[in-house]
Amino acid sequence: MKINSKIISILFVFSLIVQMLIISYNHLTGFFVHSSILSLIFAIVYSTFFSGITAICLFYFNMKLINFCDKKFSWHQRAALRIITETMGLIINSAILSSILTITVHSINNYKKGLEPILINNFLITSVINLIMVIALEAYIFYSNWKNTKQKADELERQNMISQLEALKNQLNPHFLFNSLNVLMSLIRKDASAAEKFVEEFSRIYRYITESSDLHLIELVKELDFSISFLKLNKYRFGEGIRYMIDGDLRSIDALIPPVSIQLAIENAIKHNSTDIDSPLIISIYHDNNQIVIKNSFQPRYNENNSTGIGIKNLIKRYNLLSDKKAEFYSIDNYYYCKLPLISEEEL
Repeated sequence: MKINSKIISILFVFSLIVQMLIISYNHLTGFFVHSSILSLIFAIVYSTFFSGITAICLFYFNMKLINFCDKKFSWHQRAALRIITETMGLIINSAILSSILTITVHSINNYKKGLEPILINNFLITSVINLIMVIALEAYIFYSNWKNTKQKADELERQNMISQLEALKNQLNPHFLFNSLNVLMSLIRKDASAAEKFVEEFSRIYRYITESSDLHLIELVKELDFSISFLKLNKYRFGEGIRYMIDGDLRSIDALIPPVSIQLAIENAIKHNSTDIDSPLIISIYHDNNQIVIKNSFQPRYNENNSTGIGIKNLIKRYNLLSDKKAEFYSIDNYYYCKLPLISEEEL
C-alpha cells in the first residue's frame, strides 16, 4: 500500500476527529480552556495540520515496518518475533514523532502546564493511535492478500472448468458422428431416398453441434429442436421400432441446459435397448420439478454386459462442472429415467 491522495485524505480526517475529541475534552475538563470560539477553531485547525503530518509519517514508517516483518518474520512461522518487532517499532515511531510534534507545537505556543507532562501524554496518545493504525494496516493487507489469492484461485478454477468442458465436448462430438455414419451406411444399403433425407437432417443437426461447440449452456428450445431432428433420423433406421412423445409445453420454458444433453440421453436409450416392431422402444420427454425427464421403456439388449457408460459419466461430469445440480439416471418399474436439471440465468 502506497501513500496517495486518498490515504492522505483519510489520515487528515482521522486527525481532525482525534484533535476535536482531545481539544474538546481538555476544554471541558479545564485542562486547557479556550477563551473564545475563534481560539477553539484555530487550535483545531493547526493541531489537525500537525497531527495530519504526523499521521502521514506514522503511516509511512508503519508500512516500512510491516514490509520488513513480511520479509523476516512471517505470521505462519515466526508470529511471536513479528509481534515483538512490530510492538517495539511502533513504540519507537510513536516516541520520536510525538516528541517532534509536541516540541514543534510548544515552540509556537508554549504549553501552560510545561513541556514534560505534555510529552508523556502525547506519547501515550500517539502510541495508542499508532497501535490501532498498525492493526488496521495488517488487517487490510491480510484481507487484500486473501482477496487476491481467492481471485486467482477462482480464475484458475474457471480456466480448469473450461478446459474440462472442452475435453468432454471433444469426446462427445466424434461419438455422435461415428454413430450417425453407421446409421447412414445402413440406410444407403436399404433405401437411397431415405438416405438422402437422412443426409439433409444430419447436416441440420450437425450444424447445431458446430454452432454450440463454444457454449457450455444453451436454450432449452434449441436443444429440443435438435433432439427432435435426432429422433427423426433414428426413425429412418428403426421405423416403428421407435416411438416418441414430447410434451408441447416444453417450448414455453425459459431455461438453459448443456448442449447435446437430451440427445445423449436419447442416444443412450436407443443404444442399450431393443427396438423391435413388436416391442418398440418408447421414449417420452417431459418437464417435472424443474427437470427435463427422458423416460424410455426398459428393455435391454441381450449383449449389454460390456456397456462402458461413457455417455452417462460424461453428462454427470458436465453438470458437476456447470452447477451444483445433479443429473440422475435410474430404472424402476420397467422404465429407465434420465433427469436433467434446468439451469436459469440467475444461477450463473
